[in-house]
Amino acid sequence: MAERPQGFARRMMAQQLASDARADPFSDSRFFSTKPKRISDFSKFGEPALGDITPYQAGATGSLFLPGAGIADYFGKAPDPANPGQLLPGFSDNVQQGNYIDAVMQTGGAAGDVAMVAGALFPPAFPAAAALSTMLKGPRAARLASGIDNAVDATSSQANELLDDLPTLKFDGSDAISLEGKKIFPIVADLTKAGGTFEGIDSSKLDIPELLQGGPEFPNLKGSREAGVVWAVQGKGKGTQKLSKDADYGLVVAMNNDSHRTNATFVNAVVGNTLAYVRDGRLDPKNLAELNKLIRSGSDQKMLAKLKEWPGFESPEAPAFIKSLSFDQRKRLSDVVGSSAGQALGAPNIDKLIRQTADPNLLGLNSRDGILLVEIDKSADVMKLGTSGTASHASYDFGIKGKPIARIPPISAKNMFPDFFAKAEAEGKQNVRRAFDMALPVEELTPEKIENIRTLSTQVIQSPKQAKLTADVLTGNWKSSQVAKNKGGVSPADFVQNLRSSDASPTLSMMDLPEVNKKIRSKDFNVYQLGDGQVFFGLEKNYNYDNVYNLSKNDTYVRNPDGPELNDNEVALVSVINNETGAKGVGKSTVLKAIEEGATALDAFAVPTKEYSDGFLPDFYGSFGFEEVGRVDFDPSFYNKTELADLENYWRSTGWDESKGFPKIVVMKWTGDDGLRTNATKRFVSEGRFNAGGGINGLFPATEGVIRAGDGQGATQASGQRGSSNAARNNRGAEAGARPLAPDRLAEVARELLKLPDSAVQNLGIDPSRLAPIRNDLGIFR
Repeated sequence: MAERPQGFARRMMAQQLASDARADPFSDSRFFSTKPKRISDFSKFGEPALGDITPYQAGATGSLFLPGAGIADYFGKAPDPANPGQLLPGFSDNVQQGNYIDAVMQTGGAAGDVAMVAGALFPPAFPAAAALSTMLKGPRAARLASGIDNAVDATSSQANELLDDLPTLKFDGSDAISLEGKKIFPIVADLTKAGGTFEGIDSSKLDIPELLQGGPEFPNLKGSREAGVVWAVQGKGKGTQKLSKDADYGLVVAMNNDSHRTNATFVNAVVGNTLAYVRDGRLDPKNLAELNKLIRSGSDQKMLAKLKEWPGFESPEAPAFIKSLSFDQRKRLSDVVGSSAGQALGAPNIDKLIRQTADPNLLGLNSRDGILLVEIDKSADVMKLGTSGTASHASYDFGIKGKPIARIPPISAKNMFPDFFAKAEAEGKQNVRRAFDMALPVEELTPEKIENIRTLSTQVIQSPKQAKLTADVLTGNWKSSQVAKNKGGVSPADFVQNLRSSDASPTLSMMDLPEVNKKIRSKDFNVYQLGDGQVFFGLEKNYNYDNVYNLSKNDTYVRNPDGPELNDNEVALVSVINNETGAKGVGKSTVLKAIEEGATALDAFAVPTKEYSDGFLPDFYGSFGFEEVGRVDFDPSFYNKTELADLENYWRSTGWDESKGFPKIVVMKWTGDDGLRTNATKRFVSEGRFNAGGGINGLFPATEGVIRAGDGQGATQASGQRGSSNAARNNRGAEAGARPLAPDRLAEVARELLKLPDSAVQNLGIDPSRLAPIRNDLGIFR
């Protein structure tokens, strides 16, 4: 689905834009040509320099010669020239971290200030005292200044480029390295994306994009590789702990999908996007003040008390304050922004922020699944990031020397460290995972363990989440809003939350909870959810497209002369949502289920792209037996400036060719055989295609070019040539033989899942007994 039928109809038939709606436009839309307004006092502190010394860096370095600066540096209160918004470590910190040269120089700087005081008390000696002070502070300033060039270069866009050249181990004897007899230990990592920058959600882009440094892929950044840094840690003690492990390799394992919401990079992104919302008029400055109060309040717990000192989103001290917080304190801050109270004030959607700052290739992993094998240089000491050619990191202060070795398939910690888990379970430990994180056990890989790992690997399945949702598809594990939540039905609140947090939300009809509940109670609206996943769609009965788009009186409506007729009581497929970035291909199951439940029509944006001049979605839905009824022009005047900016921003993310103008709205009707609705999903898996009846076979392009998580509303363009570029001739989607076609991804994943041994299914986090009846039904044997 692409159009917002409810919202669009309300605007089309019941609303007019106020005369002053565009009085203060900010959108980069072609429809609103005025440049964005900027609120200069709501900007992020410390713009990073990519290749030049900034005024901040020059000023911070020069300030080290000021009276009292030596004592300030000694006590950890001096600004860090290489890292805007942060303070240099004090004397005691440097001693504790083993940075003895810096500590000695800080002592000299403090002595210089003492000399200045003595000179002030005895004026004839002041010139000599001032000269002595400058001489004593000089080495420290010179040392810090020499690190600026290195730090600047290390945080450049080139240094933050992700290198994807590591092999994936097969554990079948063909790998370049042998792990037999080698010892490994776990390195637990959140899933922050590495490489590039976070630009912002919706159309409100950050004034200064936030560098994304990882995360598990941190050692694969170009800057990390060149500096020989394999991992980043918050405290030197954490680094020493890893260096002391009696192991050959570290195995990077995954935290939960949203664990990165506690690190400084993520919270900086939250702050930046919040300020962008203020700048663009989405968040009133008065509401920002209330949001600041919310963060400072409710902090009576000892571990959260520091939040009472929160300087505010707009404060230049915010980045340094965020860096100083604990994980629990940063989590509290992001939780407040994402709370119902924070969202009501107009704060950015926290779920979108979590998803867009995470590594999309890792989001489908189970907690503690293996990701990357790294080798630690035990002969090197833990180093301060941002010095000696290393990049500073927004979340971590120290780096460990070493190099990445290889990627591994998604193998669970239980299968990578079987001895530890067997012992923990035998001892009756209640929280084995926490025990695992605390122990960081060292385990030797025996031939038996390696052989077991080999049997668990998959060829088509890309992630456990993809496999789990596919298992839900196979077993028909769909929830319905016609069943109460406490009895296993859909939670309307969850549906509304996912509606708002969808990347495609600008194209969807926004509904609040009371409206959704009212529609559900009418029995004309039903929401479906795939298992416990973030995949939803709605079916609305008695849907009249003529009322929605005023088709009979709309001069822009172009009817397909060979297309089907619409009725005034269609069963419309609406509100298609797939927020499961880590489960590629499962989104199309919404269309299959909708057909099984009686869907008769839909509408969608036909976004013109280089590959699909008339839009991809008509072909996509046509593959399921939907045929074009007609197209109507998109009218931007029924969207306010923010909505239009967000809509255009989303279209651009799907490859919109703006030279072709605004996308048309296409209305389609299902023309398949009603007798083939039953068990459409199972037949699709069995045959690798959808048969709508009447000799129409739709088969989907596969692999990388086909459908991202959206598979409808959020679908991206598939690779290959269209069978037709003429909308009037594109009546039924991809006819058999219209273009080269391959087995569908969802069908391939399903078939591999059904053929895996039980141990491999368990490794993915699925109970094998769930699949046995499906195997028998489809006649699939292992």
